[in-house]
Amino acid sequence: MAAAVTDALHNARVARGGVAVTVTPAPALAALLAGADAAPARGVCAPADDTGACLAAVALPDAWFAAIDANPGVVLAAAVAYGFKDTLPEMFAAAGTVTLKARLAPLTASRANQLCVVAPTATIFAGQTFAVPVYQYVSTLLASFTLRVTVGEGLVLAAAAVDAGLGADWSARVSVATDGHSLAFVAFRSPSSCRRRPARRARAAAACRSSSASRKLA
Repeated sequence: MAAAVTDALHNARVARGGVAVTVTPAPALAALLAGADAAPARGVCAPADDTGACLAAVALPDAWFAAIDANPGVVLAAAVAYGFKDTLPEMFAAAGTVTLKARLAPLTASRANQLCVVAPTATIFAGQTFAVPVYQYVSTLLASFTLRVTVGEGLVLAAAAVDAGLGADWSARVSVATDGHSLAFVAFRSPSSCRRRPARRARAAAACRSSSASRKLA
């Protein structure tokens, strides 16, 4: 959490101490926790001399997310507050509440259809880019294949590239649609390599950009 310390005239060069940020589990979440796991999490930072600003990182206990994983569909939240680190927590100012989300495992497609897509698990904000590797597993000899990818509302395909691991035996090209919502990846094996060895694993990587305020792939 970003914080800044100034006086009434917004002057940052004032006498000050460190800043503390606390995240306290809401009653519904605290009821699912035991002992020290139910205590508020806390982070501290030291304001810079010239700007008065600092960034406090708060590490949330794993038990909080374990409780969320064990109670799917239940909305569990935590309250965020801030103040000087030497001030009593009761005097901290409220910064609002946050809803905790279950931990996401990498999204992968079934091997039954010979494709594996590994999506990011972190929140993607508007304007950010991220890579999505797409793997193909084959047990028979392929002479060519085509992979088509489409993305949902709020996402735009910014770029796509052919991974060097495809090998010299393959020639490939990839193109992104003008609206940025789909791409086509086409690969052809050289005739001479078809007689030498079975197909290798192919990999293509697509870079996506989020155009929504905040979005997760799921």
